Amino acid sequence: MSNRKEEAFFVNETKLVVRRVYPAVVERVFQAWVDPVDLSKWFCPGADWSVDVESVDLRIGGSFSLSFAPPGESPFVEKGAYRIVDVPDRLAFTTTLHRDGALVSLTDCDIRFLDLGDETEVTLLEKGGDRNFANERAQGWGATLDNLYRVFG
Repeated sequence: MSNRKEEAFFVNETKLVVRRVYPAVVERVFQAWVDPVDLSKWFCPGADWSVDVESVDLRIGGSFSLSFAPPGESPFVEKGAYRIVDVPDRLAFTTTLHRDGALVSLTDCDIRFLDLGDETEVTLLEKGGDRNFANERAQGWGATLDNLYRVFG
């Protein structure tokens, strides 16, 4: 892989930016964000966590639902609604994250996919979320996007 740029930083406590470069063409990387089989391989912050994708309805106004959990613990349940679907350049959605029935976060995510030929740069912008859990959100998204490399290796 080339010199890939990996970063996660806050614009402020409620706006997070995470960037990664993946060794795959842009269409394949976009697919990994919307295909239930691909999502089940990577969409969680832990290497040994389980992921259960319940549904993906890829259209503006469509929804997705999935859960992920560390071994032996209760799952996080994520539900979202797509606001922008621009294959293969952009995906935006509003999402809620619950655990044990309690709301963990409510955020807007905007993911941009930049075609670099045989590689793709992904930039995630997350807005909202509890400012008291800013570091946890940055670590969670960073680890989750690191797991996306599994799909291409």
